[in-house]
Amino acid sequence: MNVLKNFRYIKITSNCSPFLSAVTMLLRVTAAVLPSFQTLAIAGLLDALPGALSSKSMMGTLGPLSVLFAVLLSNYFIQALNHFLMLKLNMHLEDRLKPALVMKINNLSYEHIENNETYDLIERVGEDIPAAVQSGFTNLLDLAEIIINILGLIVIIGRSSLLAAFFCLLLIVPVVIIARKSGNEAYQANAQIAPHARRAKYLKSLISSRESSSERTLFGFGEKINTYWNREMDRKIDLDYKTDKKIFVRSKSISIVFTLLLFVMALLLLWVVSQKKMTAGTYISLIISLSTLIHTLSWQLSEMLKEYTNKRLYIEDLERLNRLSEVSRSDLAPEKGIQEMPFESLVFDHVSFTYPQSEREVLHDFSLELYPGKRYAFVGRNGCGKSTVIKLLTGLYADYHGRILLNNRDINSFSAGERKAYCAVVYQDYAKYQLTLREQLKLGNPDLSDREIEALLEQMGLEHKIQSLPKGLDTSLGKLEADSFDFSEGQWQRLALARSFGRKAKLFIFDEPAASLDVLAENQLYETIRSFGTTRQMTTLYITHRLAAARLADEIIVMDEGRIVEQGTHAALLAKKAYYAEMFTTQRKWYQEKQVMEP
Repeated sequence: MNVLKNFRYIKITSNCSPFLSAVTMLLRVTAAVLPSFQTLAIAGLLDALPGALSSKSMMGTLGPLSVLFAVLLSNYFIQALNHFLMLKLNMHLEDRLKPALVMKINNLSYEHIENNETYDLIERVGEDIPAAVQSGFTNLLDLAEIIINILGLIVIIGRSSLLAAFFCLLLIVPVVIIARKSGNEAYQANAQIAPHARRAKYLKSLISSRESSSERTLFGFGEKINTYWNREMDRKIDLDYKTDKKIFVRSKSISIVFTLLLFVMALLLLWVVSQKKMTAGTYISLIISLSTLIHTLSWQLSEMLKEYTNKRLYIEDLERLNRLSEVSRSDLAPEKGIQEMPFESLVFDHVSFTYPQSEREVLHDFSLELYPGKRYAFVGRNGCGKSTVIKLLTGLYADYHGRILLNNRDINSFSAGERKAYCAVVYQDYAKYQLTLREQLKLGNPDLSDREIEALLEQMGLEHKIQSLPKGLDTSLGKLEADSFDFSEGQWQRLALARSFGRKAKLFIFDEPAASLDVLAENQLYETIRSFGTTRQMTTLYITHRLAAARLADEIIVMDEGRIVEQGTHAALLAKKAYYAEMFTTQRKWYQEKQVMEP
């Protein structure tokens, strides 16, 4: 049943720390039982006081008084110990759950990585998974404590009259039903508020973040964004007010109903007292305890049940994430021993491929042979399949038809670690890590020495820039730290190239690496790659829609609708005056027009 899914929080916390989870649950059960002993102690004290006053001897009150203070001290001790245990439990959850989440995301099949719904799911689940699990665990214990409190009082009443206990239990049932309904309504109201709160949070980041400060100043949109933020906040506040007003009115109404129910219980128990089945002290103590309990039910239970619903939805998201398919052993570190294997050939043998949840064949009977020491450029319109070739080559997708052979060996027989070491890829959306320069280059290349790092930076044309940095290789890059230094787009691009070249791979792949650069910077970048490749005698694959870069290739593969439509050198393809020549002429006109328009 969905309503019981929340019990998975107990399983998760127990898996992370069996001892702490068991002790915490034992303490909470003990804390839940204490109010019943407190009720009995107060009842005993009230029953003993008249006799003690008449005999002028307080000895008869020492027993119940001692029990009462023992209960109070135990409750204080349990609360303090429980707070300490929850802190320790959170540490264990942090140690186990966050690495497990990272590992799960690392191992996800690439079809999920390219799915926007997966990103939304990861954002919902992974924002603070230890806190969410601990909150779900605590919510269950809170509800269990209330249930035990109710049962404890019913047992005390049942000692005097089973019939009265049964009727009191029946009277509490509507309390739980009304509170549950209030909790569900509050949850639905919060669901309406959430989109406005999320948009307001995003707009606030645009107003205050360093990343958007340049455009905010240049275009002067701060006031406009502030207007949008105020609008979302007004909507959020209006919904908050209506929700709080509704919950307040309902809570007050519930309190009146509960007071009437308490009055009925008081009359019922008074009848039990008149039948000499219950002492006056027990009666007074029970009325006090029941009034406190009903107050708790009227104000807190609806919030607990709302949280219970929230946590049920969260655990469903967590289960959904855990069910996503994974690629086995994809988290392996690069196995650098494979780099000793020279590159001899790469063959695509009648390869066809369709993306998951799609019916369109992106590659159709694709065949191609690549050989060492050459530069290949894949060109074509968007969606022609050129980037898909790289995804299959690097193992992001394996469910294709046909064969891909590296040195006459099926590429699927290589481990993920071997592929990572043999192929180095620079993507269009390369990462800008907010780390020191040394740390940047050592990501994926932990064995690089400072001398090798300096040589890489020199080959990338960054040596003078590095010399000007206040801390050299130990300078933090980006905008995270107060003393960080931010690179230009071209310098970040060259740093990504240096990180890739540090891999010492045999096959280098560049997927639109210059898409965000201007023409001059693009030419400089490709000249750097060409020079580096010549020195290393490396095999290079370019994926590009800019044909000016394709001219640097030894061979150009022109693709359309998942097929190779032309193949050859730049000069040979222009001479054919076909598909490539038409594309090149169109782009040349665009460049010429752009130069004319520039002042």
